[in-house]
Amino acid sequence: MKKLIIYIPILAGLLLVSSCKDIIAEDITGETPQMLLPTPGSTMTDNPVQFKWEEVEGATRYRLQVVSPSFSAIQSYALDTVVTTTNFFYSLDSNSYELKLTAMNAGYESQTLGPLHFQVDAAFNPGNGDFELVTPVDEYFNQSTQAFDGIFKWTNVDNLVNYEFTLKKGNDFNSGALIYNEGNISGVQKSLPETDFTQGDYHWRVIAHTGTADITRYASFYIDTIAPTDPPTALLPAHQSNNTSAGQITFTWQNSGSNPSMTAKVEVSSFSSFSTLINSATVEGESTVLTISSAGSYYWRVINYDPAGNPSAYSNVNFFTVN
Repeated sequence: MKKLIIYIPILAGLLLVSSCKDIIAEDITGETPQMLLPTPGSTMTDNPVQFKWEEVEGATRYRLQVVSPSFSAIQSYALDTVVTTTNFFYSLDSNSYELKLTAMNAGYESQTLGPLHFQVDAAFNPGNGDFELVTPVDEYFNQSTQAFDGIFKWTNVDNLVNYEFTLKKGNDFNSGALIYNEGNISGVQKSLPETDFTQGDYHWRVIAHTGTADITRYASFYIDTIAPTDPPTALLPAHQSNNTSAGQITFTWQNSGSNPSMTAKVEVSSFSSFSTLINSATVEGESTVLTISSAGSYYWRVINYDPAGNPSAYSNVNFFTVN
């Protein structure tokens, strides 16, 4: 009985030591990856762009993030991937970018390198590992004249295992409310019911799981069914004004304070009902030049459209004459 009391703790201790050796990961929290390509401030002229860094001892994988133009003012999230090598190729459009790189293992993460700024000035050359979201990307829909059909499309990627699709609603992807998630997708399209989409901002992500890396793409689109609240104000030619001669005439108006950036349609007619137009123009901004070739009396007005195509009410109608 005494032998059992002595040997059992020893055996348990040996098993504990062996188990700890199996699960212990090296602490790399004090390490910072060192980037070899691209170097800070460099311009990359080859596409796909080569990302290369020195190995961090104890790391088993690396997270590479690339945004445009900077992490302080993100306009597009070009790349967010985890790779197991220290060399990675990826196609990018010609633009300004910043990257961050973090080494990881089963228990620790290193210090993050970056943001590191670089420029790409090279023709886009799709190749192995390339992957793009096709539609909807930065589009506005009003569910009437520009309705969203609920179809999401992306391009194929080489060495694919499967895709994962995620859709969120809110100000951005990270904080948005989850609408839909599905993994193990083999195709390059996902269809959702059109009725699921109401007023708001939407952000979607597709992760391509390949044999060597997980490649992530993000995109956004917007459902806007609310018309601009205030009409524009027609200014010049002023109401009851007299333009001395026919020819090119400048039309100016003021968009409402709540809707400063609009697409405007200017209409000129000989009839107050605007049943027939003698000239019109669709422009961005608050002025345009139209040709009035004949003397006579005319009416003009302007209407705004928001980015989703929702129309405002018409402006006031100005009457003017051309000699």
